[in-house]
Formats: sequence, C-alpha cells, structure tokens
Amino acid sequence: MKLIQYIRVPRSRPQSTRRAQELYHGLMGLRRKILIGLGVGLISLGLIGDWPAESDPTLPDTRSFFLFLGGVVGIAGSLLAIRRRRDT
Repeated sequence: MKLIQYIRVPRSRPQSTRRAQELYHGLMGLRRKILIGLGVGLISLGLIGDWPAESDPTLPDTRSFFLFLGGVVGIAGSLLAIRRRRDT
C-alpha cells in the first residue's frame, strides 16, 4: 500500500506527449482516408472495367476479385475510423 502513495500521476500531459499524440492521430486519419479511397477505387475498377475472360478457369474472375478486395480494404478503413472516434 505504501508504494501506491508514492506514485505521482501528472495532472497534465507534457507538451511533447500531446504533440506525439496529435501526430499519431493525424497519421491514423491519413491511413483511414487512403484505405477508404483505395477500397472505393478497387470497387469502381471492378464495376466499370471491361475485363477479358480469364485464360485459366481455376483463377477467380477479375471483377469479383476487385469487388471483394475493395470491400475488404474499405471495411478496414471504416473500422479504423470507428476505432479512432471511440478513442478520442
């Protein structure tokens, strides 16, 4: 119990810690925007692009691959946005 009495918790964060936290949130915001933009771009490539028939029947269709990949990347960006809003 005596150890707890000697631990001091600073009342305000030092300026360097605030600046590092602001920089971190700025980079996370940029990462979120890039992921969502990349997801939208991949989905639009899948919807708009006119892709030739695949030569190997075991490979997935290019259109469905772009739609799936764009959805996964877009959802990852959205989850980062939700996580950031919850943390702040």
